[in-house]
Amino acid sequence: MKLEYRSKALDYDDSGAAKHTRIVLGNSDGAFYPVFLPPDKIELSNTELTALALEQIYQDNFPARAETEKFTELETIIDKANAKLAEVDDALTAITETATTSQMVLLEIVEQLYTKGVIADDDIELLDSEA
Repeated sequence: MKLEYRSKALDYDDSGAAKHTRIVLGNSDGAFYPVFLPPDKIELSNTELTALALEQIYQDNFPARAETEKFTELETIIDKANAKLAEVDDALTAITETATTSQMVLLEIVEQLYTKGVIADDDIELLDSEA
């Protein structure tokens, strides 16, 4: 059922104060659907009133829609964050492996240099004191 704008009016209460803006939507089959908005909305264009009225109808008929949409959006954000976290985890693992390998290679080089007499105990003590 496609609803279209039919009319708008400002309704008043018994004291003469503006009660609400009545928007009437209708379809080609002759159905009419009144929607009540705050009185200050009477100033809006027919297009804006139609959009507000349709949103009000949707909220009345599907109250959890916004909540469902928000949860869906949050799930998408969480999924993206989890994917990025997995990437960071993989990168951290690779960096740790590289650091471990580099440390082992450096220790082997120092050991070979020490064995060949290129560096002495004094050099190693000097390195330890600077660290």
